[in-house]
Amino acid sequence: MRIFTFLIFVLFFLKGAYSQKGSQSFSVNKLYKAGDKFLQEYHEGYPVGKTAAENNVRSIAVDKSSAIYIATAAGAFKKNEGETTWNLLPFSDTDKGPAYVVAVDINGVIWIGTWKGVFKLQNNLLQQVPGTSGPVSVICTSKEGVYALGPEGVWISTGNEFVKRDYAIARSVRGAVSDGKEGLWV
Repeated sequence: MRIFTFLIFVLFFLKGAYSQKGSQSFSVNKLYKAGDKFLQEYHEGYPVGKTAAENNVRSIAVDKSSAIYIATAAGAFKKNEGETTWNLLPFSDTDKGPAYVVAVDINGVIWIGTWKGVFKLQNNLLQQVPGTSGPVSVICTSKEGVYALGPEGVWISTGNEFVKRDYAIARSVRGAVSDGKEGLWV
């Protein structure tokens, strides 16, 4: 029995070794010649600021005009298309603080979850939306409205304020997706 097993092993080994001889070899030198043009990815960094809190990016969103919004430990920032500098969104002195999430809804409104609740940026006007208890770590835009989630609960807004939903969730929420029928996957 051992001899039979050994012979089968040897046959498979030899078959594999000989089948390799017929295959074509692959050479990078045949594909690219010295002096030929080629495409290469590159990274162009845009540091937010000089402090660790400013560069601690937690969330990124892009609006329809290709402006980029980020939530950082130092607040929420915006960088317009074609610019290289980040600008802190105009929070009042009492509202400044860490931001956890940014999101853009279908109407182009920017939603920002902060230590103090939810703010929205619409038509260059930044205002706090009443109804949530901060911090808000997750914002989920959906066809039924905008959900805000944090350690204090879940809220939904269909207009200018949030209404608390009676959902049992963990205090450390990291993400949420709507099913489009007022259900939420957390």
